[in-house]
Amino acid sequence: MWAAFLGSIIIPMIPILISRLLEEFATRSARMRAELILSEQRSELASVVHDVLGHSLTAITVKTQLAARLLESNPEAARAELEDSLKISRNAIDTVRATVTDLRQPTLDVELDSAYALLRSARITAHFTPPPELPLLTAQLFAWVVREAVTNTVRHSGARNCTITIEQRETGARLRVEDDGVGIPTGAPAGTGLTGLRERVEAAGGTLAISRLEPGTRVEVVL
Repeated sequence: MWAAFLGSIIIPMIPILISRLLEEFATRSARMRAELILSEQRSELASVVHDVLGHSLTAITVKTQLAARLLESNPEAARAELEDSLKISRNAIDTVRATVTDLRQPTLDVELDSAYALLRSARITAHFTPPPELPLLTAQLFAWVVREAVTNTVRHSGARNCTITIEQRETGARLRVEDDGVGIPTGAPAGTGLTGLRERVEAAGGTLAISRLEPGTRVEVVL
C-alpha cells in the first residue's frame, strides 16, 4: 500500500526532475562554452597585441636611432626618419584599437612593404619578390609570420641580409624567412611571439620550423 502510495507521488515527479537536470546541464554547458570562447579570445588578443606593438616599437627604435646618427650630417633625412616614427606610432595605435574590436587581420602585401622599410632602416638588405596568388587565410597567416620573423631579425640577429621566399606548390604553400645573422642559440626557449605564431600555424593545419643556419636563422611555415 505504501509502495503504491509513494509510487503515485514519485513517478509523476520524475519528468520534472529530469527536466530540471537537463536545464541545469544546459546552463552549465553554455557557461563553460562562454568561458572557453572568452579564454580563446583573450589568448588571441594577447598574441595580436604582442605582434603589433613589438613590430611597431622595433621600427620606431630603429628609426629614431638612425635619426640621431643623421642629425648633424643630414638634418633633413633625420627629420624624415622622425616623421616616419610618428606615422608608425599613430598606425600602431589605430591597429591596436581595431584589434580590440575585431582582431583585425594583416594583409601580406602591406606586411611585405613594412618589412622592406624596417629592414632598410636597420641597414639590412632585403631580398624578396612579389608573392604568388594565395588563398586569403594563407596570405593572412603568412603576413603574421613575416611580421614576427622580420621583427626578430632586426632585434636580435645582427644580420646584413634577409631573404623572404613564398611559394605556392601543388601540395600547399611555403614561406621562408632567412637571415645571415648570429643564429638562434641551440635549445633557446621560444618567446611569446613565436609561441603565439606556432599556435596560429598549427591551428590552421600547418607546421612551423625554426632552424639554425651557418650563419643565420631560418623560419619556415608550410601549409
